[in-house]
Amino acid sequence: RYSVGDRYAMEINLSKDAEKMETGDGSTIYRIGFQAPGARFMDISFDRFLLPEGGDAYIYNPVTGDSRGPYRREEIPDNTDFSTDLLPGDHILFICSIPSSKADSLQISLRCVIAGQKAFFNSGETPSCLINTACEEAAPYHDIVQSVVLIYMDGYLCSGNLINNTAQDGTPYILTAAHCMENISAPHYGSWKFYFNIASNSCASNNDGPTLHDLGLQVMTGCQLVAKGENSDFLL
Repeated sequence: RYSVGDRYAMEINLSKDAEKMETGDGSTIYRIGFQAPGARFMDISFDRFLLPEGGDAYIYNPVTGDSRGPYRREEIPDNTDFSTDLLPGDHILFICSIPSSKADSLQISLRCVIAGQKAFFNSGETPSCLINTACEEAAPYHDIVQSVVLIYMDGYLCSGNLINNTAQDGTPYILTAAHCMENISAPHYGSWKFYFNIASNSCASNNDGPTLHDLGLQVMTGCQLVAKGENSDFLL
């Protein structure tokens, strides 16, 4: 496991603690911001993320103008934790708009804010065990390179692989190592992110792959634990 960011625990209820503004069109807007000077990226994880119907939310950097979202109710399972996409820079605003008539249905609580310290997509800072799939060492595995995923867990990174089962039915299982959860006593699986096709075009450089500014990143958020084994160090 590789740490790329600092984690700051929060206990914030959006409806109680955020700035609130009523608009003329019958909407209520909630806004809360964070700054971590020098951070390369920021993201927010939630204990609960339940938007009423007709509501949406997004994150925004007021300095660079970068944004991610909107996040909507139908995209996020009920009664689950959640995390936003990674936003470049050291400012992040979380903005939520809902119909004022449904304000009592808003249930969003922030769990932690991550301030990224390492640009893990395009950086020479990654540890030696993370070998670029364009390098010679990966040649014997060229036909399965697309199965490799990058797993982001509240500021930690691990790699994993898409794996099929004996039914050959394409159930989206991902196999990684149990030690990825080392010292994580209460993993929030709903906030884990899975990045696909994160690769450079050459072994000599890690500077030609995707960046956090690339809106075409292939990423999925959230998972469920299927099985875990400490002795053989696996996590499914």
